[in-house]
Amino acid sequence: MKRVFQLTLLITVFVILNGCSPQLQLAGLRAPANIQIDGQLIEWPNKKLAAYNSHSRIGYTICNDDDNLYLAVITDGKLADGKINYGGLFFNLSYKQEGKADTDRVSVVFPIADLKKVFDISKNTTRYNYQRYRNDSTAKMKRSQLDSIVSVINVKSSETFNKLKVTGVNRIPDSIINANSNDQGVKFAVQYDRTDKFIYEIAIPLKILGLPADGKTAFNYSLMLNGIRILENHGEPTIYYMDNRKLRGAALENSDVAYMQTTTKISGQYTLAKK
Repeated sequence: MKRVFQLTLLITVFVILNGCSPQLQLAGLRAPANIQIDGQLIEWPNKKLAAYNSHSRIGYTICNDDDNLYLAVITDGKLADGKINYGGLFFNLSYKQEGKADTDRVSVVFPIADLKKVFDISKNTTRYNYQRYRNDSTAKMKRSQLDSIVSVINVKSSETFNKLKVTGVNRIPDSIINANSNDQGVKFAVQYDRTDKFIYEIAIPLKILGLPADGKTAFNYSLMLNGIRILENHGEPTIYYMDNRKLRGAALENSDVAYMQTTTKISGQYTLAKK
């Protein structure tokens, strides 16, 4: 087991150092010493995460220090953040303890948000992209003006995406966690970056998870993006969400339609990394 872990860790380090990202994170990683839960990836080398899954269209890293388990996710393209914001991102952890017939399972569901507010943010990001692609080369809108739009979007995002749901943890009986006030020490934050990619970060105290902490035993994890509703608009597939609000009316490629309508899942194993 130790030799396999060392091999997968070496593969992960090699891939990261050579600028490539595997589809699946292969080994436990120590969190950066300066890690901040702020919806930014400044503390990550080259702002790159450990894995990029083309099927789910997200990059992600799971890591830990002595106190917390961390998840960082960044979307690739407008459809990916829409799929998360309307269908939900499920971060599931499971571990079968010796002598127990069942498996302990923790599920963290993000976001728990008002759909109208989510739709308003989507409209603002669409406007930002229109200005960005229309004006960056012609300098009709300065970078500082574009950054002001992103700043407004992120203020609204922090206000809207401020709740998530945790199940399977005895110390969180109410299941709903508020980013601004919770007694469990759970921290999470979101931001859009300059390229309109959506970044989500969460820190969960290890003491409330009940995961194996010996640095030798792996537990299972999965990242699941729910499929969402798509209707036809004059013969062209158009994205609609639960309240029938339309996000975009342009025709979608068949691969995009399949991506949006299908639940995608990344599954792997993780072992807490020790110093």
